[in-house]
Amino acid sequence: MLFIGMMFMATALQAQIYVNSAAGGTNNGTSWANAFIDLQDALAAAVSGDEIWVAAGTYYPTQVTTDRDATFQLKNGVAIYGGFPNTGNPTMAERDWVANPTILSGDINQSGTLAGNSYSVVTGSGTNNTAVIDGFAITGGNANGGGGILDPTRSGGGMYNYAGSPTIINSTFSGNSAY
Repeated sequence: MLFIGMMFMATALQAQIYVNSAAGGTNNGTSWANAFIDLQDALAAAVSGDEIWVAAGTYYPTQVTTDRDATFQLKNGVAIYGGFPNTGNPTMAERDWVANPTILSGDINQSGTLAGNSYSVVTGSGTNNTAVIDGFAITGGNANGGGGILDPTRSGGGMYNYAGSPTIINSTFSGNSAY
């Protein structure tokens, strides 16, 4: 009986966290109407077992235009799904990462060039296959730093993934550069 109660508690603690860069409401991630507008806020709130649903749009790893170290750090046990329409209350069945492009961009200064961009847009280092990223276009990373070959400022413009093995599905990497 105790085991069944513990299983129910574990299931009850799992959550869907919503992100929509155009959302109004309270921006606490509890629904599409109250979605976080920043994916970093959702990642900070997520715990193992959670899913983050992200509406079409462009998301940057920071609002500080000079913080080149900013990155979207994946988490074990957290699945991040892009490709949801950015209107209404879409379900998983309505998700379409081709029709609803969800872009993770390292172009933090929004210059349209690689100069000054985040070194790595996404980081999967230290994760296992339970860290999932599904349905994103990852672009604008510029790992042109001067450190050693394993330095995240020099390697992995789109994704830095030292000693990690996240699951990457339905995602594209383009327009990234590494030293």
